[in-house]
Amino acid sequence: MRKLIILAISLVALAAIAVPFANAATTDANGVVTVSKGEIMAQFPGMNEKAFQTIAMADGQSLTGSNVFTATTTTGVGCSDGTIQNHFRSTHITSPIALTEIYNGSADKVTGWTLGAKGASVITENNTGGTRFPNYSTICTGHGYVTNYYAVFTQSHSDVTSFEFNGTNVSIVVTPYVAPAV
Repeated sequence: MRKLIILAISLVALAAIAVPFANAATTDANGVVTVSKGEIMAQFPGMNEKAFQTIAMADGQSLTGSNVFTATTTTGVGCSDGTIQNHFRSTHITSPIALTEIYNGSADKVTGWTLGAKGASVITENNTGGTRFPNYSTICTGHGYVTNYYAVFTQSHSDVTSFEFNGTNVSIVVTPYVAPAV
């Protein structure tokens, strides 16, 4: 009997931990993503409905999002003295994500948001020496002449989407749409 009681308590505790994930954002057949109020509120355990609605109904966007794509390239040019002179390029593409509030029937409470398309992107670059590509005529200055244009060549990228509710980072878990079996 004691084992059953401990098992029951354990299952209740697991269910309590899993509650925040029960409100994951959903995707419909048209690709529209809906974020529920519950998914956001679950990340603020001390926040009650009144405090949530005060923030959500205030002027301006209470839930904001952005996507940052970063691509980096390092080119190492080999010089005749055996050294490698590196050139670094990093490109950042930042795009806001449109979020539209969903209201209840009397329009006095926010019940969620729909995620829209990315907005106009802002592109910035950081480059060694202020140029997009190495200056092959000067990169080996003080080290002889160029012997290998691509002694080192590495590329990487990251693609990060983040959201904030009232200026605080929040996590949005999107459940993909699954078409019904035919």
